[in-house]
Amino acid sequence: MFRCVYHMTGNTHDAEELTQETFLRAMNSWPKFEAGPNPRAWVLRIARNAYTDLYRRKQKVRFVSLPEHPTFAAADATHAAELADESALVRAVLGN
Repeated sequence: MFRCVYHMTGNTHDAEELTQETFLRAMNSWPKFEAGPNPRAWVLRIARNAYTDLYRRKQKVRFVSLPEHPTFAAADATHAAELADESALVRAVLGN
């Protein structure tokens, strides 16, 4: 089992974690397991699902930065000031 998950992850630490998680999930699911022709395939499927879960947890969220101040095409200074206030409010709400 370890060799299989190590091949998936390429990392000893993650492979150890996935091996443990696979056997825990298999033990918890054993009462629901219906004996089929290949129980090894069942355990390997559990390992694959555990790997998918680990991979999703490790995905990083990517943020795109917005320009500091948008260009204002305001006809007068009052309108430009209102737009600047709205922009500051949006940045404050977004946490910038």
